Amino acid sequence: MSWLKTTLSSSTAPHAAESSSCDAQPARLFLTNTPAVPADFQGRERMAEVIVGLKVLPKTIDVNLDKLEEKIKKAIDPEKMEREEIAFGLVAIHVVKLVPDAGGQVDEIESKLKSIEEVGEVEITGISRGL
Repeated sequence: MSWLKTTLSSSTAPHAAESSSCDAQPARLFLTNTPAVPADFQGRERMAEVIVGLKVLPKTIDVNLDKLEEKIKKAIDPEKMEREEIAFGLVAIHVVKLVPDAGGQVDEIESKLKSIEEVGEVEITGISRGL
């Protein structure tokens, strides 16, 4: 993991050097790219979040992608969307959505997307637990 690096200190702890003849090197843990906890969440438990990646394919190549993206935004309010050309004019829309790690949340997102008239297929491309 690139955000977690464990290094050993080159110096010994002062109390370890005084109390024994062995050169004990304490492990030091450095975390990088970790978000700060906002003041309003300090001291409270937060429900874990799940990052869901989905690939949305329109029913036909004639679907207006701008309007489809607007409908997706209204339906699930995604964190990110980007287009990917597949073949023969067909374009997939990759969607990233952050949801609470509670039962049924991923299925609910998928069914909301499938209920959009212009959507032909929805594929879950990945699920990962957020920090």
